[in-house]
Amino acid sequence: MAEQRRLNDLQERAAILSANLAEIEATLNSPMMTEDPSMAASAMSSLRVRKDHYKGMSETERQAVLATQLAQMEERKAKQAAQAAEESQYARTQRDIWNAMHSQASRVEEFKRQQAAKAAEVLRRQTEEKAARDQSLNELYSNKIAPEFFSQFGTSHR
Repeated sequence: MAEQRRLNDLQERAAILSANLAEIEATLNSPMMTEDPSMAASAMSSLRVRKDHYKGMSETERQAVLATQLAQMEERKAKQAAQAAEESQYARTQRDIWNAMHSQASRVEEFKRQQAAKAAEVLRRQTEEKAARDQSLNELYSNKIAPEFFSQFGTSHR
């Protein structure tokens, strides 16, 4: 009886071990557990995928996604570089416009100073001319009485 019991235990252990190995084998090789993408193929078309059986992308699909992402990154870098170049060109243009406006404003201010100096010179000259003219007119029309004026009285012109 002890022998029989020992044999039953051994058989039970062997059965449990066999069941465990079968479970491990099923887990490792099961298309459900290994997420085999071929299991998601539709019976209607090999190009269609059943959403309820989707197990992930194939290696070629992953490579296509990676290639698309790489192209997008390169496109984004190129776009950023173009935008940076455009902003740099805009900044240069704005700086050139500012420099031109500043230069023009300086020329205008210099012209105004020159015109003001010329106007001041003209006014000074006109003031001098007026003073000289007033002096000569005052001398001309001053009606100074000379001694000859008094000497003519009492003389006849006939």
